Amino acid sequence: MDPLYPIFKALFSVIHQPNLKLKVPTYLERGINIWIIFVAMYVSYFFIMSGIIYDIINEPPSIGSTRDEKGRIRPQAIMEWRMNGQYMIEGFTAGFLFCLGGLGFIALHVAAEQQWTLRNRYLLIGAGVACIVVAYNVCIMFLKMKVGGYLQ
Repeated sequence: MDPLYPIFKALFSVIHQPNLKLKVPTYLERGINIWIIFVAMYVSYFFIMSGIIYDIINEPPSIGSTRDEKGRIRPQAIMEWRMNGQYMIEGFTAGFLFCLGGLGFIALHVAAEQQWTLRNRYLLIGAGVACIVVAYNVCIMFLKMKVGGYLQ
């Protein structure tokens, strides 16, 4: 027996649960479509991976600017030499690439189901591998642009 059992028994003999007459809303009785939940979670994943909390707190500009060797001002989408900082467009691009890689893994998972024909299974595997490879390589390219000489 749990040593805290007498304490909880005495506590709940004094405290009683309220007698509430709650009804389940009708839209919850029939259930929520699983795709609505998936899309809501995927969109929230996109925003979290994009660094929306950083953007709200620090309010960085959407893009930056830099001077080239001739003295002209050019737009800059990636904040160089700052691993802890980002422009908004850089964060949204990174979030999109993370979601693209996630879609690749989802496609590989769906391809493992038995309901697909062989041709469709190969298409799903190809699309999944392509999404993963593209997302990984572009993320590494962004990282090399952000921190010069990285992984060399």
